[in-house]
Amino acid sequence: TFRWTPPEFATWGKARQAAWEALPTAPDAYWFSYLGPGERAVTGEWSAAEMAELQHLALEHTEKVASGAWGLFSMHVWGRTGAQCKAAYESLSSEHAGTPGAVRKRAAGRGSATGAAGAAATPRVQ
Repeated sequence: TFRWTPPEFATWGKARQAAWEALPTAPDAYWFSYLGPGERAVTGEWSAAEMAELQHLALEHTEKVASGAWGLFSMHVWGRTGAQCKAAYESLSSEHAGTPGAVRKRAAGRGSATGAAGAAATPRVQ
C-alpha cells in the first residue's frame, strides 16, 4: 500500500525513519522523540505561558498523562516532543511533591493559557 513520506525522509537517521514507518501501529514512539516533518523545534527552558498551557492540557488529556503516552500528548504542544513534555510535567510534579493534587489545583486555577501562547495551544494534528 502507498504511504506518504515527507520530502526530507531520506535525510533522517535510521531510527527516525523506522519510527515514522511504524506510525500506524506505534504513534506514541515517533512523537515521543520527534516532531512532525517541517515543524520547528522549541528548545531551552519552557516559558511561564508554555508551563501554564502544559498544566491545562494535562487536565484535558488525563488519560495520556496517566498511561505515559507523552508522544501522543505532545501532539497538542507545538514545537515540543513527548520527551520534553514529560520532563516539564515531571518538573512541575517534583516542585509540588508532598502536596497531593497541587499541580492539578494550580492548573485548574489558571484556566486556559491560550492568550499569549496561542501557538503553543494549537494542536499539530487535527
